Amino acid sequence: MTAGPDDTEGTAVRVPSGPVVAGLRLAALREAANVTPQAAADAAKIGVPQLTAVEAGRAPAPPRPRLSRLLRALGADEDLPVLDAFIRQTWGESTADDQAGWAGRLESVLSQATGWRTACGGIVPAGVRTAAYHRALTRGRSARADGAVFARVATTAPPVRALVLLDEQVLDRATGGPATAAEQLDHLAELTGHSWVTVALVPTVASTGGPALTHLTTPAGPLIVEADATGARYHTGTTAQRAIGLIDSVRHRAGRPQDAPGHLRAAAQWMRARTTVAGAAR
Repeated sequence: MTAGPDDTEGTAVRVPSGPVVAGLRLAALREAANVTPQAAADAAKIGVPQLTAVEAGRAPAPPRPRLSRLLRALGADEDLPVLDAFIRQTWGESTADDQAGWAGRLESVLSQATGWRTACGGIVPAGVRTAAYHRALTRGRSARADGAVFARVATTAPPVRALVLLDEQVLDRATGGPATAAEQLDHLAELTGHSWVTVALVPTVASTGGPALTHLTTPAGPLIVEADATGARYHTGTTAQRAIGLIDSVRHRAGRPQDAPGHLRAAAQWMRARTTVAGAAR
């Protein structure tokens, strides 16, 4: 999808500023590492109130040397360049992220959402990936932020309702190898046990056939996130409405959601059988 001049028509969603994104990402990394605010503040040599304000996007992050010490304490040294760049940027209403940064921004955008649904063209979308699948898909990028997206959505009260429309190609595609793919398929089947998560399989002929499209419902209006392994693009206005129409078309041609868990588990078993056969052949 190519962003056009009509992207600014209609109600625009204010995409959070760089400091807000950086704060949310810091909070997610700290929670994932099970580090208390006091311990994190001590590592950065700042006070807990300042850390709390930074995580809420109300204050700038500490200078780079202190930010570096904080990230080292969280086991996330590789996030320093990304966060340092976020802190110095103010985002507009239409923009794009590379793969290194988009998961953190998606998390911040999801904090505005009351619902999200995604239709993908042969890959499992962000927010519902296992760490191994995410690494395989993004050539080794950290999955901490991706996991934090789902954790943050899951703990919202009430939880943000999620609809995941999966191209049936996902059942046969051994991304990261059969074992990684099998783990991912089992993970998706488990997610269907949540009352607020719906997973449905879509025939390949009815799928988007391209990047994953995620439709976020926000108080300010609809936002479309178009994502692939290289990063993400954000659309509002008329361009977003066209993408919403495509997702609606895909949803109407999807199979019954209650059938998805069985198909996913059967595909996972088949993937593991491929691993066993390959091992026996060696």
